[in-house]
Amino acid sequence: TLRGGVRWIPSRAPVDRPATPHSIGLSAATDTGASTSDGITKLNAVTVTGRASAGSTVALFDGSGTTAIATGTAASDNTFAIPVTLAAGDHSITGRATDTQSKSSGVSVARAITVDQTAPTTIVNLTFADGSGSPGPYRQGTVVTVTAVLAQNPTDLAPSLTLNLVPGTHLGGTLPSTVLTSADGTTYTGTLTVPAGNGTVLPSLVATDIAGNPIASSNVRLPNPTSYVGSDGTWSMDGTGYATVSACGGSTSAPPAQWIWSSTCSLAWQKHTFAKDFSVSGLLTAATLDLTIDNWARITINGDPVAWPYAQGQSFEATWSTITSIPVTSKIRSGSNTISIYAEDYGGESGVLARLTMTGVPGFVIDNTAPTVGEVQRQLVAETSSTWNAPRYTVTATDSVGIATVMLQTATSSNGPWTDSGTAVTQPFSGSIYVVPGPTISGTKWVRMSVKDAAGNESITDSVLVTVWNASSGNAEWTTGYSAYFSGGWLVLTPSSGGQKGGGYFEPLIPTGGQVSVSFDLEVNGNADGICVPFFSEPLAFLTGGAGGSLGCQGMAGTFFVGIEEYGTDTIRIAVPNNYSGMPNDYYDWEAPVSGLANTSNDIRITIILTPSGGSTFIDVRAQVGSADPVQKASRTMSGTLPSAGILVGFTAGTGGEVAEHKIRNIVISGSN
Repeated sequence: TLRGGVRWIPSRAPVDRPATPHSIGLSAATDTGASTSDGITKLNAVTVTGRASAGSTVALFDGSGTTAIATGTAASDNTFAIPVTLAAGDHSITGRATDTQSKSSGVSVARAITVDQTAPTTIVNLTFADGSGSPGPYRQGTVVTVTAVLAQNPTDLAPSLTLNLVPGTHLGGTLPSTVLTSADGTTYTGTLTVPAGNGTVLPSLVATDIAGNPIASSNVRLPNPTSYVGSDGTWSMDGTGYATVSACGGSTSAPPAQWIWSSTCSLAWQKHTFAKDFSVSGLLTAATLDLTIDNWARITINGDPVAWPYAQGQSFEATWSTITSIPVTSKIRSGSNTISIYAEDYGGESGVLARLTMTGVPGFVIDNTAPTVGEVQRQLVAETSSTWNAPRYTVTATDSVGIATVMLQTATSSNGPWTDSGTAVTQPFSGSIYVVPGPTISGTKWVRMSVKDAAGNESITDSVLVTVWNASSGNAEWTTGYSAYFSGGWLVLTPSSGGQKGGGYFEPLIPTGGQVSVSFDLEVNGNADGICVPFFSEPLAFLTGGAGGSLGCQGMAGTFFVGIEEYGTDTIRIAVPNNYSGMPNDYYDWEAPVSGLANTSNDIRITIILTPSGGSTFIDVRAQVGSADPVQKASRTMSGTLPSAGILVGFTAGTGGEVAEHKIRNIVISGSN
């Protein structure tokens, strides 16, 4: 249609509008937590990113709102990054672009964005264990498995956690970190290798939810924040389980719950030792032993006395009707422990109730220091005809993390090879003293101790030569002379006749780096004069002493001697054999009167111990009569020490106008390198 000469024709050309925004999300920097692209963040101030037509203005909307919450301009590469502040909670973000001609695009697909600012309340039980399951202590190189288990209030955590070790008291070495991963979202594991240094280490667990909110450090704890060792039937009694112990008037059942020893199970004047092993994980912060007993007890933890306030420091007595609390934190160590209660009933019904409560924090001890050990010495206990050639040995051992094992080792040479002997000792005899039974020895052996602490660090003691001889027949390592002869399983030093001297000595030198000890059975039938144990250096000096009161040793060139005289009043002399230089003229100033050691046919066991101390030597003489423990009969501190090159040890005896048969057997001599 023409009107005024103008003809209108409809156009089908497209209108040029901007593209609809797409790929909306959060910038990697503001998309916190487990993922940088999941739209979950802990931040209010975030940056929303996406793509739109270059130069267009992008308006962002939240949910069904019609008012833009933020705007920005798309860059020449068709991207945009628009800062926006979002409140905590869930959001549905859309975008719309407008060009310079005010033409607008469609609304984009909504993108869900969550602002989560609530810290997770998950309780994480954290444990450490090596290949054997030990919670520590550990030494350098030990591979430790770290396990974190979500316990109470489980929530979604990031798929991996980071554990950093931080020093408690630890010094030396660089502390490692490890990443813990989980296959089920509940149990996370990882490993780390223990570094150098010593001291406690604490875990710093970097655990967040998927938004990146960290878990509170107070939520990381041991599986059982309060550990409990109570009274129940799992305690052993007198070294064995209740199932094999006659208790409760003949019953083999355990005592009632909560009681170690129930009044219904006790008889008047009973004495029992109760013990229980327990393990401690993490780092102990406090421990208390609650105890009541009728009548009294001696208590140790790991062999260390816990409570001994009763008469003369021997026992503990609590009021039977109340609970007595004893702090024992310093007595307990990480890993394995043993509590022992020796209890006595003075009459009537009795009972023992014990409860050990412990609290701690996650962590462990790094220990790379070997135990401190002393010299191996023979234990002074009663020795019989069946045990004399299997001496028991003692060693003092201490360590900050506790001694785990003490193992006796033997060899035929001081250079080895060394072989473990018997079973390792795990508990001290008293305090820091460990007693280890020795093997039966024939001839000469070398012994030493391998001492390991709870972390596995090892110390080896100096070796000790131990030689035994029953003295019933000749021995290639022994020289005998003058009136000495063998008879009836004994070495007879002198027959029962006058003017005699005789003896024998061990030809190899005994090491003198530490204590030297000599033990032997002695029998004297007659009245005079006595026997002597000389410590000398030259074989040619042996038996150069006179008969009679000289005992065959007085006048020998040597270092020391111990004389046992039965003539007149029984005495023990400790002196220098070659002369009286520097000694008082009055014998009684340096002789100890005794009785029962000689002038009798009783079988008596004599032990002589020489212990160096600075420039002097302490000489201790003990005697065992029958099965009783050895009793000190004489002692003296002598000026000077044994030769460092070693010493010869011998036995001599003498008779004069009056006579006696002097016999010895079952000889044990030892000396430390």
